[in-house]
Amino acid sequence: MQEEDSKYEKYLEKVFEAKDDYYYINLETKEVIPEHMSVVRIDEATLDYVYHYDILQDIEGNLITEDKVTRVFDCSKGIITYQKPGYVVVMKNLITGEKIYESDYYSLVLASKDGYNLLRTYLGNNEYYEYVLINPRGEKVFKTKSLEKSYSIDNFDGFIRLYQKGKDYIDFKEKMVLAKGYKLKKSSRIYSVEECEYTKEVEGLLDKFKISKEIKILVKRYLEIKNRMVHLRYNDMFLEVLLTGKDEERAIIATLEGKILYNDRIEYFYLWRIESEFNDEVIMIPSSLDIHNNISYYDAHGNLVSRFFNVTGSLWVDKTLANLYKLGKITNLGKEKSYSGRRKLSFKVGEKILKTQYEFKDNRLKVTDEKGLFGFIDDNGEVVIEPQYYEADNFYYGTAKVKRKNNNEEYIEVIDINGEVLSKDDDTKRKEFNRYYSGTFKMPYTLSFSKQLEYTNYKEAKDFWKNDVYYYYDIRDSKLLMSKYELVRQYENYLVYLVKKAYFNEKGYYVVDKRTKEKTFLGSLGVNTRFCDEYFVVDDITYYPKDELINLGHFNLFYRKLKKGIRLVSKDEYLKNRIITLEEEDEEEKKREEEKALLERQRADLLRKKKENAALEQEKANLLAKIKDLEAKQHNLHILHSLVVPGDFYVELNGYKVINPKYIKELKDYDLLTYDFSNFSLRGVNFKGTNAAINPQNVYNKDISGADLSDVTLLSYDFRDVNMEETTFTNEFVQMYQESVLKLKKKK
Repeated sequence: MQEEDSKYEKYLEKVFEAKDDYYYINLETKEVIPEHMSVVRIDEATLDYVYHYDILQDIEGNLITEDKVTRVFDCSKGIITYQKPGYVVVMKNLITGEKIYESDYYSLVLASKDGYNLLRTYLGNNEYYEYVLINPRGEKVFKTKSLEKSYSIDNFDGFIRLYQKGKDYIDFKEKMVLAKGYKLKKSSRIYSVEECEYTKEVEGLLDKFKISKEIKILVKRYLEIKNRMVHLRYNDMFLEVLLTGKDEERAIIATLEGKILYNDRIEYFYLWRIESEFNDEVIMIPSSLDIHNNISYYDAHGNLVSRFFNVTGSLWVDKTLANLYKLGKITNLGKEKSYSGRRKLSFKVGEKILKTQYEFKDNRLKVTDEKGLFGFIDDNGEVVIEPQYYEADNFYYGTAKVKRKNNNEEYIEVIDINGEVLSKDDDTKRKEFNRYYSGTFKMPYTLSFSKQLEYTNYKEAKDFWKNDVYYYYDIRDSKLLMSKYELVRQYENYLVYLVKKAYFNEKGYYVVDKRTKEKTFLGSLGVNTRFCDEYFVVDDITYYPKDELINLGHFNLFYRKLKKGIRLVSKDEYLKNRIITLEEEDEEEKKREEEKALLERQRADLLRKKKENAALEQEKANLLAKIKDLEAKQHNLHILHSLVVPGDFYVELNGYKVINPKYIKELKDYDLLTYDFSNFSLRGVNFKGTNAAINPQNVYNKDISGADLSDVTLLSYDFRDVNMEETTFTNEFVQMYQESVLKLKKKK
């Protein structure tokens, strides 16, 4: 079953693609930032996760869980442990993505070590507690009930031991178990040095990390003044330098290759809070070092992995409005005062000043003019329905309900996306329609129009047996219908409703097919839910309701959308229609194993050659007289450009491509001469020593800033609108570029 789930999940990964529905616009910097890379305040950031408010993400902005998170306890050895509302503790495998354990209510993690977690759950009787030790496989390996006790966990020689504090005996001991899919990695230690003067050790470290002469002089002069100190923290890949004193503090962060990631003065207030976090692969530059309180992650080559933007004071907009702003089709974007608590925006379309506090629905955005009348603009930024309505709903499945005033008489109409009236075929129909909305839904309070046409229910007192009665406007048949259950969300062919009172059926969430009236139980009251336009989640199971209701299992659809032209199929249909027979699968598996073995041999051979090359490099440095001979030997090793570009060489992100981080360090090993880098983000990428061929006009956003293009073949010398800030070129290129510019000038 697990193997089938894995195959189906791989299929889902192929048919769904990433999306960003919402963005932030920083009015100061004019940046348009995807929502998932934007935070107002980061509560906790590590090399494994970023936690802010109730959201838990990895350092690349992907959701680790859809659960609301109230606290993160531990993240180690491939396991992250967090708490969600109700004091429920969850352990999740970061490699497989599965929840391996979920506690009862009122649980707390007392101790954690190497993916092991000791949980205490209050039982409620005589103040007794239950203590459970969960290993990285989700197994209960220790359990006891007693009055409150304190425990500690340690790892001695590969054995996990559980101690009761104050006692010298071990309650539990077992050989350490690793999380499924996790492999132990060696990580270099982080060392520290503190000096009040410029010692040989300090100079040696600055030399090791190829720190420039100017910065070394700065450090030396700084330490020549009384009551000043240098603090160094480093491992095999990164160096952090803190210069402390009464009148000036400075932070310098660099990679082993000598790339400076940060070099600036810092405020004394932040001095003891700025320790960056790093391992052998990535470093986190904390928000205290950024003028806008952003957090940045860089790899060992100094390439930006991700940045989490602090969006305080920014505008939150949907994708379409963000695009119109970027294209300049709306101008003068700004904030408006809103007493409703919702964000309110103002902008100009041509010379018209419009306001909105809504999102695009059916490619239409509801706006108001200076008189307060409602109208709509389309996704091209054009006013398609002039402001004229006293009240209006958002569009939903191609229709919207609006309210007009005529001679102090109010009446309701339903319009299409072009503003044509649909409910006004004749006066009788219109009066009947208005009777339903103004009579049936008359309540002690005023009902919102948006709720009436969309998915929410409307309760109309009691029936003869004093049961609640609910009405809803059916978006499929355009009829006002009655229900005895509370509607949670409506889709074209399906209704999701909630049963709170039941004598014969189980209480909880149900889905019903409008066409067949077939009813399916989804989950009990109180389970985790999420209802979106394209899908919904009940009890951590994702459902996709289109022509048929498809169970996607635990597949996460947040920030994803179905690719165009794809017909989504269920797991049963997918597995049934697979053409490959068992024999063919065995043959494929054998072929994969052979390819894997071949690749391993190639890698081993490449590693051997790299070691030889490193020895030759050292010899070349020590024996300059024999440099020509050594270069010949180096060339004969055939290391450069020896590997074929793999299928997972790049990753798709928000409509553009980035080089897979696991290949970025070894670009010189692959044959990139004929590889197409169109729509690739190449900002800050080091192409030195590669045989890549690049057209700057085809690069994503025409941005090659910070990149090293020393050994790149340029397919075009057209650099119009290309961002070349801090880009490295060869002297030959500079000469050829100057010649090409002169030729163009002569032609003109």
